[in-house]
Amino acid sequence: MRVVLVTDQPILGEGVRIVVERAASLELQAVYQHPSEFIEQLPLLSAELVLLDVGPEISFQFLADLHSAAPECRLVLLARTISPELAYHAQELGVCALLSTSCTPQRFVSCLERVAHGEQYFENVLPLGSAPTRAIRLSRREGQLVSLLAQGLKNKEIATCLDITEGTVKVYLSKLFQKVGAKDRLELALFGLKNMLNEGDGLPGWSTDGIAETPLRHSPAGLGSLVLRGPAPVRRAG
Repeated sequence: MRVVLVTDQPILGEGVRIVVERAASLELQAVYQHPSEFIEQLPLLSAELVLLDVGPEISFQFLADLHSAAPECRLVLLARTISPELAYHAQELGVCALLSTSCTPQRFVSCLERVAHGEQYFENVLPLGSAPTRAIRLSRREGQLVSLLAQGLKNKEIATCLDITEGTVKVYLSKLFQKVGAKDRLELALFGLKNMLNEGDGLPGWSTDGIAETPLRHSPAGLGSLVLRGPAPVRRAG
């Protein structure tokens, strides 16, 4: 089984190389430090498994684009911290497995072998006794707004980014507070932040303080849903 690894961590890359070389069923085809370099070489690769180390350049939009460009590749995410939010969004985007970088070599190889044979593998991300998890679907505009809010942008800056009025932003926020069960914009921003893989899932070309760095080439990807822990809030009539 041919494996490609994308990581900006040399130590992790060397560790994966050693583990894969010891596994008779696996062959490490290439290691790329930058996702952009990997994407450029993708048409020339014949990898069956693509391992992606979750770093600053790996966003949900990147995963969606990669899955669309190479649907035959089975994607495995390597993450230092695994949360219910990450597991949910990864599955939605076609990721086949989610592994902690602290897993044992034996579990690592076993996971890759299972994924190569069509299975999915997601490590348990909810400890015993934890609160239930629910997912709330967001419209494209709602997802964009939550992503930008999570990056610290103010209403006026969000309006500029999305080419809508500041009043429209306030209307969206009011509806989102009710839909999500958030008390205020800070809590909604925290919900969004927990659901973002990194800041790349917000607005390309803008810094977190809302200052334009490069011209907008396309609309922000936004979030397709919010995964929240705990029961749904009880809404009182009237």
